[in-house]
Amino acid sequence: PVYSNFVTFNGSGINGGGTTANAINNAGTIVGFSSDNATTPTLFTNFVLNSNQTFTSLNVFGNPLANANGINSAGIVVGSSGGNAFYLDSGTSGFLPSVSPGNTASETAFGINDHNTIVGQFVDNAMGTTPGFVYSAGGTFTILNPVVNAVVTNAQSINDNGIVAGFYSTDGVHQHGFLYN
Repeated sequence: PVYSNFVTFNGSGINGGGTTANAINNAGTIVGFSSDNATTPTLFTNFVLNSNQTFTSLNVFGNPLANANGINSAGIVVGSSGGNAFYLDSGTSGFLPSVSPGNTASETAFGINDHNTIVGQFVDNAMGTTPGFVYSAGGTFTILNPVVNAVVTNAQSINDNGIVAGFYSTDGVHQHGFLYN
């Protein structure tokens, strides 16, 4: 569908805390989550809003703290569950390998393109930073640090040409946008 105006919606599940729409693919399918507004911890219901305006609830490893963050044209969803970056693909699911084995405290996947290249960030215990990453379908990681003194890098999305968009911070407070090719 083509939208020329705002269309608002509340996600599936208990959404007393609101709905977050995180990504949309070329077919108009949206992925996101609703929150229950609990004080601690906030519990999430992950969903896909299909182009026909129906919801499909996502069970992300039975984890109510998981976040569905990205979706490609094939409907593969990526996100984070229990500190691990995940993918959900038509009933098949799994976790990405560790970016830096032995040094990775947690990983989050934010986006995926139609070539199944995934982008996100991870906590690097060895460096005390949170770099971004690109994970190719062939199983290779590229670590992203737009500037030498970046303490946090969020690789948010990747298009089918392999261009990554995101933001970084050198002080943990002020963000700066970046493109990576």
